[in-house]
Amino acid sequence: KRGKLRMIAIETLGVLSEDVNPKRGTRLQLCEDGTALALGETMIDCLRRGHEEDGPLVGSKCGDEDLEQLFQALCTLSNILDPTYEGTLSRSSTMADVGDAPRPKSLLIKSCMQTIESG
Repeated sequence: KRGKLRMIAIETLGVLSEDVNPKRGTRLQLCEDGTALALGETMIDCLRRGHEEDGPLVGSKCGDEDLEQLFQALCTLSNILDPTYEGTLSRSSTMADVGDAPRPKSLLIKSCMQTIESG
């Protein structure tokens, strides 16, 4: 059951990460909410299940469900860390829209760091 719930969550994040409307700022919100950290932990967990105790990571030991979760997590992470989106948002946002919101570039860097820190 845990695997199916995780897959639903990853797929949901994937769908949300495809939203590139700068007014909604969905990708930036995903970065701000720690999505990169969660995806990084998911990827590590998937790989650990396919890891031998004393050996290297062996992809053939990962189950189909783990590989699908890994693939979806990577696609979602790729979407939310897309630097071209950050530039689009910066050009189309007005100062009134941005307010005290964190700068998109700093959120992207923070999300990259979260992914790295996850394992």
